[in-house]
Amino acid sequence: MKPQWKVYTERVSEFVSNFTPFLEAVENNKTKKAIRKLEKLINDLITSHNEFSKLVEPIPPAEVKMPFESKKFTEAWQIYKEYLEESHQRFLPSRAEIMNLRFLNTISGKNEARAIMILEFMIRNQYPRLFLPSEKQMTGEEPDNNQVGSTTGFDIGAVKKNI
Repeated sequence: MKPQWKVYTERVSEFVSNFTPFLEAVENNKTKKAIRKLEKLINDLITSHNEFSKLVEPIPPAEVKMPFESKKFTEAWQIYKEYLEESHQRFLPSRAEIMNLRFLNTISGKNEARAIMILEFMIRNQYPRLFLPSEKQMTGEEPDNNQVGSTTGFDIGAVKKNI
């Protein structure tokens, strides 16, 4: 809700800054009277917005600690997070990131090289969530039949058939 609230706040501010010069430029008395009513409504809207803003305070993000301290793992994790955002429009809030890192650490057997292989497997096969792939899936010997990969709906290996 907080990102949407920020967008809403920016739009209200933009509206007020664009509407104010319009209000100042009006010279007709009848129109000025109608505009004063609008101005009161806008001020009430701003007041309500400011009061509601006090309730929409961000929760500070939790500190994310990597299960492995190497630069190679940190880079692989960053690539994985960027992949999730780019391909699946999934942003990992700090607490979700912590839980995913714990799960990855568990399914990799606390083995850094295996954790990186799992991340690369997930990206290569376009999976939106972490799971423990089999050894044959990791090496490419066996396709995965239990997980849903890309959600695009297109079959890259499709062959044209005459109907």
